[in-house]
Amino acid sequence: MKTTLICFDLWETLVTEPLTPVSCFKVLVDAYPHTVSWPKVRELIAQILHKKDQPTKRSIIEILEHFGVTDGTLASEITSQWEYSSDQVKLFPEVLEVLRYLREKGFKLGLVTNTSCYGWEATNKKFLLDSYFDYLALSFRLGRVKPEPEIFEFIERESGFSGGEITMVGDSYKNDFEAPRKRGWESSLVDRFETNVHPEAKPVVRSLLQLRDTLL
Repeated sequence: MKTTLICFDLWETLVTEPLTPVSCFKVLVDAYPHTVSWPKVRELIAQILHKKDQPTKRSIIEILEHFGVTDGTLASEITSQWEYSSDQVKLFPEVLEVLRYLREKGFKLGLVTNTSCYGWEATNKKFLLDSYFDYLALSFRLGRVKPEPEIFEFIERESGFSGGEITMVGDSYKNDFEAPRKRGWESSLVDRFETNVHPEAKPVVRSLLQLRDTLL
């Protein structure tokens, strides 16, 4: 079945940022090493910052409260780091060229991303990415995160496409390669830095420019 809709992840696929989401919480882990664990921080980022449409600081406070922490200064520091990182995002150099090319070739484009409200709004304000996409599946608006099936179901409902008519492109093996394939989508794993962590994943692209060869 020929691909008609190409969906992209956002972070580390289209744009990069100076701090990873988890690293913004290093000050919390350092301050409370016996009560705060990295796995729980990652889980709460997904469940709160990426799922709730609310100001960053409100989400940060909720995360701290899960650990019994009520330090307003710490919440402000983490909020500042999170928003600074979002403000400093950069597009990978080939992104706009590839998005324009795919649109010119008649592909529909979607964005399927786990993102905070602030992260998306800051990035979109800077690069006007929403003007390139026909469908937006933003986790904080849907209250769902990849790899939850509902975020992929949303794209199918909105677009009317399914199965092999859709290709997902992203840098997460679990979220962007494996989960879409469970729905019958095609998928391409982005591995810009040639880590080869998942040699079983094929196709792999080092640059989005390769999509012109793999999809056409």
